[in-house]
Amino acid sequence: MILTVVSLRKCGIRASFGLVTPDGFLTNAGLLFADECPVYQSRVVCTRWSGLHKDDAINDAEFQGNLLRLLQNSQDFIKANTAKRWYKLPTYRLNFPEYSERAITEVLINHLIHRQYTVVGGELHIDIYDNRLEFTTPGGMVDGTLIQDLDIDSVSSLRRNPVIADVLTQMDYMEKRGSGLRKILTLTSKLHTYTPDKQPSFRSNQSTFHTIVPNVNYGITDEQFAQLVEQRRHDDEEKYPVTEETSPVTAESSPVKTRPLGKTAQRIIDALVDDPTLTREALANKLDIKFETVKKQIASLRSRKVLDREGSDKNGYWVVLIRK
Repeated sequence: MILTVVSLRKCGIRASFGLVTPDGFLTNAGLLFADECPVYQSRVVCTRWSGLHKDDAINDAEFQGNLLRLLQNSQDFIKANTAKRWYKLPTYRLNFPEYSERAITEVLINHLIHRQYTVVGGELHIDIYDNRLEFTTPGGMVDGTLIQDLDIDSVSSLRRNPVIADVLTQMDYMEKRGSGLRKILTLTSKLHTYTPDKQPSFRSNQSTFHTIVPNVNYGITDEQFAQLVEQRRHDDEEKYPVTEETSPVTAESSPVKTRPLGKTAQRIIDALVDDPTLTREALANKLDIKFETVKKQIASLRSRKVLDREGSDKNGYWVVLIRK
């Protein structure tokens, strides 16, 4: 059995990082990171349904393998079976995704880390409906409490599978302090078409954990969408006004203001719509571009008032503005 050595070596994780016993055998956690993972009940079952219920399946897939492969395969299936609306503005395109890609990654990580792998036949089920995503795994809260009865901000960070959590933390897939559920709510709330009735929800019992993430674009007609964009544009202009003091390119005749954004700037906008908490360093890594290029592009976007910042560099987030 071979561990995913390439991925683990990149972040300095040795074979002894709780994945191998002193006498050289893989632990249960080690098996879940093995290239040819033999744990059959670690599977992920994905289904795209044709409406709001489990009637006809449009697409389905079943994945088996190590946790990193399961995470990637699940992300790819969800991405292929969900959509984005977009709106063409004079100098750039603004995406309106149904879900925050980063929020969905947080959901997947939460379910992969905290699920019970000893339940034979207990897979992670991902069901995609027209109006929501649903995730279900075996294993309720470790301490027996019910997640729906708790304040999300005070949920204990007890971990059913601490070795798995530690490895994924070292690989920058998650944070140690157990802030994943709050991050799912926050990232979803930053989407342009989000309304409070489309907040993700969590439910558990003694044997399962269930997450529902609503489609923030569901039920919005083309006319309503156009009205929403116009209202958001008006709100942005009031909250983030363009003045000579805030932007050197406010003149109507300015070629800088009217010139379409380049491909790199557009990629940065797309990434920040999905995850407004990304730092400049994280953007450079995600888009595989130089850090100095990211700094330069962000400075340009801010000067053109396409991008603004709320809060501090450490705890704040980016705001992609609607400008005509």
